[in-house]
Formats: sequence, C-alpha cells, structure tokens
Amino acid sequence: MMDYKYVYEVYRERSFSRAAKNLYVSQPALSATVKKIETRLGFQIFDRSTSTLELTEEGKAYVDAAEKILKIEENLSSYVNDISNLNAGKIVVAGPAFFSSFIIPSIVNRFAALHPGVTLEFMEADSVELYEKAMDNKIDLIVDSGICDPKLFTSADLFTEQILLAIPLNYPIVNRLRDYALTNEDICENKHLLPQTKGIDLTLVRDLPIILLKKDHDIYRKAKALCSERNFSPKSSIRLNQMLTAVNIASQGLGCVFISDSLIKHSHSAVNLAFFKIDTKEENLLKREVFIAYKKNCHLTRAMKSFLSVASDLFRPSVGSGARRPA
Repeated sequence: MMDYKYVYEVYRERSFSRAAKNLYVSQPALSATVKKIETRLGFQIFDRSTSTLELTEEGKAYVDAAEKILKIEENLSSYVNDISNLNAGKIVVAGPAFFSSFIIPSIVNRFAALHPGVTLEFMEADSVELYEKAMDNKIDLIVDSGICDPKLFTSADLFTEQILLAIPLNYPIVNRLRDYALTNEDICENKHLLPQTKGIDLTLVRDLPIILLKKDHDIYRKAKALCSERNFSPKSSIRLNQMLTAVNIASQGLGCVFISDSLIKHSHSAVNLAFFKIDTKEENLLKREVFIAYKKNCHLTRAMKSFLSVASDLFRPSVGSGARRPA
C-alpha cells in the first residue's frame, strides 16, 4: 500500500538517501523496495544511468498516477477534518521573517482561542521559497505582501502597507531634512498618511548607499521604479532576502532602506532611523497589499476558512486610519 509513496518520495527528492531519511527507512531497504516494485511492474521507474536520478517515460506515467492518488487522499483527509467540527485538523501557516514574527502570531492567538483542537504548524522562509513549498503542498496558507501569481494562487487582502524611506540618524542629510522627518511614534499615529505630510525628492539621496532586497522581491521592484522615476539607479552593495534583516543593517548606519509602515509599527528593529514619506507621481508604488494566499483550486477546509475570517476581522481598519494594529 505504501509503494507509490516510496517511489514518489524518491522522485521528489531526486535522491534515494534523502528520501530514505524522510521515510525513516534505511537507504538499502528503500532501494530494494523500489527495485521490487519495478520488477513487479515490468519496467524501470528511474533511469540510474545518468548522473542525476531521472524518471523513465514509464516512470513519468507512474508518478503522474501517484500524484493523483496523493491528491485524492489529501482531499479525503480535508473533508474528514471538516466533519470534525473543527475539533481536529491541521493548518500549516507560513510567511517571511517579519510576518512570521509580528503578524501571524496575533492571528494565531485569536484562532487558537476559538479552535484549540486544531493543530497549527509554522514555517518561515523568503517569499520565493514559500510559494514553491505551497505548490508542493507543504504549506496551506501564506501571509505575505507584494505579488503572488494569480494563475497559481488565490489571495485575500488583509491591509495595505505604505512604503517609506528610512535613513540612519547619523547621516548629515537627516538634519537638513528635519522638517520632513518622521519618528516611530509618528508612523504609529499614521501621520505619514495625512495629506499635509510632505514627501522628499529621492534625488536628494541618490549618492547615499541604499540597501536593497533581492530581485525576486516586490519591494526591490518598487524601490528601483521609484529611483528610476527620478532618473537614477540606487547605489547598493548589499542585497538581502528579508526586509527585517535589511532594517537591522540600516539601523547600524550601513545604508538607507525602503521600509513598510507595518514593520515600523510592529517591530522594535527600526531604531536609529528617521523615516520619510516619498514624493512620487506614481502613488501605487508606495502601496502594497498584505494578504493571505493559498494554492488555487485547493480544498479550503473549515479550519482554513476560519483562519481567513479571523485574520480579516483582526485587521479590518477603523474609520479614518490605516491598517489596525492588533491588540
């Protein structure tokens, strides 16, 4: 009964040794089992003559069938969890470092109080890895911001982030721009959202070092577009995977950084920095949605639906304010 699961794990890992470790069996035992399966079927599933483990044509058909069986089992398990009236079940929730540290816990706290019988598992990684794992059915819900592929994922918006520029306090330009500077407290009070709060022209910082995220990240694309609007390319020798790490480095005086207002509001990492609203004709470049995403056409269990509902209620903004900060 476990035959297809053994074969599929070898295919997924492209390695007998890694698959054996995941399956809690020895590598010789796993190799022997797969060989017996191939003998019984009358064809080789894996081409062992190549440097990397590849499927034969017959093996591709076998794995395709195995994936369908695994999906049927997954859907059956999901429906059974529904019947349990949320007294059982499991959700795997994931996000980048900032959301895992400061946004997801507030949702989990309320959800767990409502459904103590549902097991919650957490995963933290950069955005690119998260979506890959979700496509591999290792993650149920992703809390993220920026962009997710609408062809592959469905998303539910929670709140809108505003992008600001943070400059280390020890940079002389901060004193010259003191009439535009905002503090952590100003951001928490949403003063950056007021129309009378003026933004700075980014050409003023064109000669300063700017810490950027890697090219796959939405905030990188926004930063490049904002600088391009002012006809310059940011001077950057540091590229990072996580905005939280970028802010920590900026706090040490190593460069300016584009930062979301939600990070300033929730994290204690944004210290030794002055914050500035950015003057731009493209206001959409200063905004990005924080959302919960899940794989398109997956079965939404009652637990997942409840998690989405709790998150939506938690971050519903009050009149005249930005995103509500959870209590």
